[in-house]
Amino acid sequence: MKMLDSRALNRATLARQFLLDRADVPVPAAVAHLCGLQAQEPQEPFVGLWSRLRAFDPTALDDLLTGRRVVRTHLMRRTVHLVTADDALAWRARHDPMLRQRVLGVYRREFDGVDLDELATAARDVMADGEPRTMPELGRALAPRWPSAGPRALGEMVVAALIPTVQLPPRGLWRRKAGARTVPMSSWLGREVPPPAPDGSDPVGAALVARYLAAFGPATAADLRSWSGLAGLPRAVAAARGDLIAFRDEHGRELLDLPDAPRPDPDTPAPVRFLPAFDNAILGYHDRTRIIDHAHRGLSVAGARVVLVDGRVTATWTSDADGVAVTPLRALTATEHAAVVTEGRDLAAFLTGSDRVEVARRALGPARSRASRAARLDGSSGGPGPEQQPRGQGDREPQRQPLPAEVVHADHVQLVVDQVRHAEQQRTDQDRSDEHRLGPPDADRGDGRELQQGQPEVAHEVFVVGREQAHPGVGGGREGGEEPGR
Repeated sequence: MKMLDSRALNRATLARQFLLDRADVPVPAAVAHLCGLQAQEPQEPFVGLWSRLRAFDPTALDDLLTGRRVVRTHLMRRTVHLVTADDALAWRARHDPMLRQRVLGVYRREFDGVDLDELATAARDVMADGEPRTMPELGRALAPRWPSAGPRALGEMVVAALIPTVQLPPRGLWRRKAGARTVPMSSWLGREVPPPAPDGSDPVGAALVARYLAAFGPATAADLRSWSGLAGLPRAVAAARGDLIAFRDEHGRELLDLPDAPRPDPDTPAPVRFLPAFDNAILGYHDRTRIIDHAHRGLSVAGARVVLVDGRVTATWTSDADGVAVTPLRALTATEHAAVVTEGRDLAAFLTGSDRVEVARRALGPARSRASRAARLDGSSGGPGPEQQPRGQGDREPQRQPLPAEVVHADHVQLVVDQVRHAEQQRTDQDRSDEHRLGPPDADRGDGRELQQGQPEVAHEVFVVGREQAHPGVGGGREGGEEPGR
């Protein structure tokens, strides 16, 4: 059996994700090919599509949302995804048990003694008037009948699990901020969600195997489960084996793939690409080392926006009204720096109309380690698997916290280290596929804090490119992306 090393898997992922070459396909076709885009932060899919499609026009996605051809709904991993209407309808019933179990994993005590079928019926009665409602509004409407559960748990169970719902525009429209108001998916799309196959077969699971491999393969069965959050997929994989081919990775694990899917030469050059927060090119795998070093894996949990250089996560980035600021995780070569600046200018123009880019001039070497420092940072080395959503946050999806204005100072790197450490300490075996919303950064932190071993210190010097005159300074935090209370 042929072995594929990490670089070969990296180039395959980039090709499948339209990150090796921007694709010249319509937006709905791209959303379908990618099996949706993670979208709990409403503006992030625009960056994800900009980095993948030639001449991407944000109004095209707006038109699809308002035209009801794509929707925002809870699906894979109980996370809000932007998916085509057809996929939302076809996939939803297959996700129902997982969605229920994940909400119960957060609110099991609240739902002790609650008949979920009765709750679903009551919720449908409330929503029958067609009036868009937020999670809290639905919870408060149902709370008199189930007071012990409380409105927060009731609202999330209904919106994220019991009733297939969609979040209505203007939420998710380009440069718009709006609360998450929901209606039943069937009323918005004018079509009912098909029920599971009556004979116990799993045609949706089989379709998901093929769709996932087309967008993410070659991949292991564990990768498929980590992306979807679904149980029972081994049977679907076994049923599809006759149509698949197999490889091995460097650790001897079996990789499955479609026979005719692209697997570029590992030496194929990979352009610089800017990825949004929570991009599935990273989150779509259990083993993410094909695209991000294990030491930086927590960046995806913290919700940092990242920059791919030679196909791998090499920097983080933020934006504000003035442009884009980039913080390398390692020293960049002159060629890499120039490529980051070029792509960053195009992104800044897309986001802000400015072509101003700030890049930390250099990253210093890894911070020195001491035994005492290692002891203080014990537990931050990171392990496999995303984190479980904490109790009390059930009515909002995991979010990337805004990074501070001093994005090009060492404090930014320390902030990311702190976020990674906190996320990893919250990891549980109960539910390794939920993404965790981190708490706010410590605003009182001083400048003297030491860095985690292996993390780069970032020089205070800044390289500024754009219409404005270059100057030393700091970048700005990004606007938008915060999730309003629902």
